[in-house]
Amino acid sequence: MGLTVETLREAMKYMLESQGFDRVLRKMKLVSATPGNVVCEMKVEEEHTNRFGTLHGGLTATLVDVVSTAALLYTERATPGVSVDMNIS
Repeated sequence: MGLTVETLREAMKYMLESQGFDRVLRKMKLVSATPGNVVCEMKVEEEHTNRFGTLHGGLTATLVDVVSTAALLYTERATPGVSVDMNIS
């Protein structure tokens, strides 16, 4: 295994504490991780919603991107991937 759960937790914390766009996920918490499978949770608050009061589509895409990257990091290869085509509706 490339990373321990604690190392994965620290890597995600570092990413989410950035000054960049990923900071919208600061309230996301790592719940569990097994090789290739990461479970996170985040309470959707007003700052995460669109004008209709639902989860913003851009945040949905960011969640998929960040959590799937974490799952790829938590494998034997420990190599992140790249999202090249997403359809969010």
